[in-house]
Amino acid sequence: LKKLAIDFQSKSSMGVLDGCVGALDGWLCRIKVPTAKDTANIAAYFSGHYQHHGVNVQACCDARCKFTYLSVRSPGGTGDSRAFYGTALQHFLEVIPRGFYVVADSAYTLSSTLLVPFAGADKKRVDNDIFNFHLSQLRIKIEQSFGLMVNKWRVFKRPIEINLARVPS
Repeated sequence: LKKLAIDFQSKSSMGVLDGCVGALDGWLCRIKVPTAKDTANIAAYFSGHYQHHGVNVQACCDARCKFTYLSVRSPGGTGDSRAFYGTALQHFLEVIPRGFYVVADSAYTLSSTLLVPFAGADKKRVDNDIFNFHLSQLRIKIEQSFGLMVNKWRVFKRPIEINLARVPS
């Protein structure tokens, strides 16, 4: 954890944020429209945000954009916070040593081990805006990780054409 925190601290301007061990976000892995044989709730796999069917992939990465955690257990229509709830990473964050944390976007719920940016009117305060800036420097790593993954394995640029049960594999 100390090594992960040192790596992330080097990505933060003047090392302001210390103790970050991962960046978390969700990604929609597009899939072909599931059949009634695949699932009883086809609509659950439709993401209204992306206007496509898929599965919600929860992932965490280190400061070098290497994935350190991955969960593919929720339909694409599931919001990130709900898809994260009950995962092994969520349970890990409940017992992580004091002083360490993971960063995420505002789709997640703030806790002592999961930092999210200020939103709404709160983000307009100068101190909160500065915090959001520093948090963004670390959160960008998960976005970069997804971008690297999709560009390396171009199969993710189109819906996956395999049976729904095999998608997580």
